[in-house]
Amino acid sequence: MSDRDSLWFTTRSALSRSGGPAWEEVSRYGEPLRHLLARRYGRIGVQDREDLVQDVLVEIKEKLAQTHDPARGRFRALLQTVVRRRVIDLLRRARPAPLSDAAAAQLEAPTPDDVEALDLEACLLDAVAACRDRFTQGRDRDPDVLYALADRLVHGKTNAAIAEQSGASPDRVARLLRRGRDAIFTHLVAGELGLARHDPALDEATQAFRRCLRAPRDATTHLAALRDRAVREGVEDLHRRLRAALPLLRGDGSVRGQELARGIALIFDEADG
Repeated sequence: MSDRDSLWFTTRSALSRSGGPAWEEVSRYGEPLRHLLARRYGRIGVQDREDLVQDVLVEIKEKLAQTHDPARGRFRALLQTVVRRRVIDLLRRARPAPLSDAAAAQLEAPTPDDVEALDLEACLLDAVAACRDRFTQGRDRDPDVLYALADRLVHGKTNAAIAEQSGASPDRVARLLRRGRDAIFTHLVAGELGLARHDPALDEATQAFRRCLRAPRDATTHLAALRDRAVREGVEDLHRRLRAALPLLRGDGSVRGQELARGIALIFDEADG
């Protein structure tokens, strides 16, 4: 798989390029939605699933994104409504006998955990895209960070293999990957907690979040060190949601699934390794 075709380093879709920020917010859910449908509804034809992805994204963009007030709740609540209804409709059409709305929703629709995992996958992909943008241009430009990340995320190379290929020392490769992971974590936490990049609370929140991941049993202690109640509750919620979603984000036997699993392992399982 080339970097151009990568789950993690794909270019922005035509959907996002055509409509500004609203499209960017919506289109980032495309790949995670494909992943959810393939995992949960593999018996539905590929073309039907792809049509469903496009229908969901277009409906959210045209009917929801323009009127959504962030103060009234997270975008994922709107996403859940549309995904569940569209999937139920598709499943009902595929069944020989119709089901009531209640029965279909209970037995077949994506669960809240499914949609939560979809949302977190989208946020993580967005964080990697932000990392790519950060090290591609401006004062932080450092292509070596991106090369190291791509070799790990896309091609599945070990640190030792990257070092041998690039001529860099293993310590330098580890530092490059650490810079990339730091940027990914910072963007993820900033987006989930609504913190500005230069907010002093962001660094504290990011470090607390990473400590919670490394030592979940001590999460209460790590969270207690955060002085701001809203930040503390935000980190606690993110940590809880991520731990619940990780089993659904481990990927499958497909090429994209394996790439997703590698990324999850690099970013979370080896966060400070």
